[in-house]
Amino acid sequence: MSYALLILYVLASVSATKDQMLLVPNNGVQLPLVGVTVSVVGFYLLSPLIVLVGHLVTLRKIPQTFPNITLVRVRSKYEQLNRSSDYIMCISLLFAGPITLFFITYRFAAYQSPLLFLLQVAALVYACYASAVRYQEILHKNRPVGAIVRWTFCIASVLLSAWVLLAADVILAPAKYSITLWLKARTAWLSDADGGAAPWIPHIRIDRATPIWTGSVKGDDSLAQYSGSVDSDDLFMTRGVALDLRSRNLRFLDLSQQVIPRIWAHGADLSGANLSFTRLYGSVFVDTNLRGANFDMASLDGSSFMHMTIDGASFRHSRLRGTIWDSVVINDAAFEFAELSLASLYGVELNRVLIKGSNLTAISFFETKAEELAIGYREPYKIVMARESDSLMRDTAPIFDVSPQAALAEIAKPLCRPNIDVGWSYAWLNFERLKSMTQDVEPEVASALRWLLKQEQCKDLPRREWRISADEDAGAGQ
Repeated sequence: MSYALLILYVLASVSATKDQMLLVPNNGVQLPLVGVTVSVVGFYLLSPLIVLVGHLVTLRKIPQTFPNITLVRVRSKYEQLNRSSDYIMCISLLFAGPITLFFITYRFAAYQSPLLFLLQVAALVYACYASAVRYQEILHKNRPVGAIVRWTFCIASVLLSAWVLLAADVILAPAKYSITLWLKARTAWLSDADGGAAPWIPHIRIDRATPIWTGSVKGDDSLAQYSGSVDSDDLFMTRGVALDLRSRNLRFLDLSQQVIPRIWAHGADLSGANLSFTRLYGSVFVDTNLRGANFDMASLDGSSFMHMTIDGASFRHSRLRGTIWDSVVINDAAFEFAELSLASLYGVELNRVLIKGSNLTAISFFETKAEELAIGYREPYKIVMARESDSLMRDTAPIFDVSPQAALAEIAKPLCRPNIDVGWSYAWLNFERLKSMTQDVEPEVASALRWLLKQEQCKDLPRREWRISADEDAGAGQ
């Protein structure tokens, strides 16, 4: 009875674990009945060990608990009923442990912790082995197994083994060698209707109606103000982080249609992630694995991408205004109809990248290279800067026209408005902060920015460092 209660309690606790708890594990999981909140990782570390110990103890007691189950002859209907009941209860006890351990492993696999996954799989395999040995000893030699039962065990074993191998490929294999990631990127077999991963693939999927970020912002105006008018020496972390994904293994993460400004994904593995239709303003991706990630229709204005290689990602129709790309290699990616105004590319390599129909006005190039770059345009883009990017400018001529003041004049039309758009707010602050740090080595850009801030329609732009410089410049002219 105590073992049955343990199994039911663990199953109830596992059922109460939602994907948002795995994404933000700091909130913990609340145990049923007692109402105690415990660590998510701690619960899934200890629960398989407790279930395994209870299972092994129960297996040892089965011969004493069901002594008549091995009887060959049954003399009465009463003995037949007892033997059938014992057989059903014995089978239940034999496989309750492995089923519970599989449920634990299946539920927590979405967290994608290699160490805990190996621990849970080891407990599951040992429990299955112990149950098989006890089954052979007690039941099989006294009651021949029918074809239906034999086929049921074979199919269950094959499906279990296949899922464990699939989960091991997702959780343990490097992204560039992952068969699952390769199939997901090239076929529709492992995709759901929304472009995310199929439910049997271990991954975190947040329901569209479940908000992850529950900040005080209620609309676009307050979200624009949330971008902050902070001093130049303030760091990203001091302005608040909506979601901390540092060093997390979150392949195939599905956050589609979520509004989460300022994601911090330093060192995270987001390969195969579905981030389409998200609003991730001001996010930071440093040394992040974005292989095969889907950013279609996403708003990433004011975000930063640094020190990484991006393979096969899709940014179609995405907003990337004011983004910073530093020491990034982009291979086989699609930026069709993306909005890249005010973006800054420093030490970027573009290999087999499609940028058809994108807006590249006021973009900055520094040590940027390109190979097999496909760009569609109607008239040359006016850009802010192209330093040490001679091969790019030569291969793409006459697509880009370096004219900082003319480029910013075009940007002023959507940027300098009474109520600044939320995306433009993040884009401007990221762009302006970067150029304020590089003004000594980019004097032409600094002069164009001072000119922009002198314009009447741009007087309400956030930040004041450049306005002071503009006033000083005007005073010097007098």
